[in-house]
Amino acid sequence: MPLQQVETPFYAKAVKSKLRLSEQAKAKIGIFDEAEYVAPICNEVTSEYGFWGNLCKWSLKNDVINKQQINDFITASLDTQDDKALVLINDVMGSINKTAQSCLKRSEDIFSDIKLSDDIDHWYTRNNDYGWGFNIEYNSDNCFGDGEDENGDSNEAMAIRLTSESFVATAGMDISNYPTAISNKLYNMITDTAAQSYKSTTFGMIFDYGLTYLNYSFSDCDESIVDDFAIEITPEKLPKLKQLLNEQLDIEVLCNAITEIAPNAIKTHGKTITETEIVESLYDNLVATKCNTLFISEPVRSELNFKDRLKVHCTELSEMIDTLTISDNDRNKLNIVLSIFTRVHENFDINEYNNTNAWINGSDTTLYDSNFVSFGTDIEDEFLNNIHENVMSNGEDACLKLNLMTDESYIPMIKNFTLIDRALISMSDLL
Repeated sequence: MPLQQVETPFYAKAVKSKLRLSEQAKAKIGIFDEAEYVAPICNEVTSEYGFWGNLCKWSLKNDVINKQQINDFITASLDTQDDKALVLINDVMGSINKTAQSCLKRSEDIFSDIKLSDDIDHWYTRNNDYGWGFNIEYNSDNCFGDGEDENGDSNEAMAIRLTSESFVATAGMDISNYPTAISNKLYNMITDTAAQSYKSTTFGMIFDYGLTYLNYSFSDCDESIVDDFAIEITPEKLPKLKQLLNEQLDIEVLCNAITEIAPNAIKTHGKTITETEIVESLYDNLVATKCNTLFISEPVRSELNFKDRLKVHCTELSEMIDTLTISDNDRNKLNIVLSIFTRVHENFDINEYNNTNAWINGSDTTLYDSNFVSFGTDIEDEFLNNIHENVMSNGEDACLKLNLMTDESYIPMIKNFTLIDRALISMSDLL
């Protein structure tokens, strides 16, 4: 059959007959409903056929497959449609996965001289086909929630997804043994870097969601509440606060007692403290952060993008390594960490900042809810155990969905994703 010269939308000449997929094809392309689907009418997006039309348009715009392959699919006869659909999706996924493998190989080459320990390397590579934290697949499933993405498509509908393969993927790093200035700088560099790969810090999530979902969340409070109490409640005063909590005082009596050790903070936030759980969470946060002398948040340099921020971070960390008193072993280790951050800066694909719409959230939960960086405190362990149980109980997977409605390239994010994943894993092996 000669190639048709088809204008957008090029599926306008799709065969208006029922698409009867074989059971084998249904299983492979993720369509499990036994009902027959009606082929799309021009400009009509219904059921899974919206996916097929958008997939064809996206594939052509992104030069993933050629017009002949699309033409073969949309003009297929009734008895060959299932085969052509399978060929089409396999060609698309083959191209995407080849790109993903190339990005992964690129990140491994960038850090080729930084060898992982056997245990970390085994954990990193066994999680899925690509490494820690993600896998690219296509399916239609009920494990992504019943909401809609920003294009109005159901999260349960068929899509190409970058999914979190483990319920809670966590990289842990102990930075508390370094001088406070260095630990603080490492904390800010790690958390800023992790966020570029859709990873949250446990401290940030604890602040938003509370310690165990049953305890108190600070998300509705003034963000300075922990900082303000940390100024007055030093590590030396923490035992006194713990003693007051153990006495199980009425909340008004408790606040009056706390006035003796944190008068200014109580004056500022006293109206917020309406239940004992708030003080308990406050105590847990102060213990975990050593009364915030360690994990102090830095002012956001809003005028700088991540690549520029990281360059500033690297310069400041380098000066600390040279000037602060640390052992030779720590200095050597920190210089390797600095080289990792430097390579992230040098190889980070800035194009992702201009292409922010190629991947969209495709689940009622986000990848931030399933991928964490932890700093090894008891409060974080408790939070991670709880969120793992919560994710397992609701059975919902987090994912990013390839946005088939955009002209933007999907590649920069995968390049950055694999680059930062490898960097974080390497640092977790060192710190």
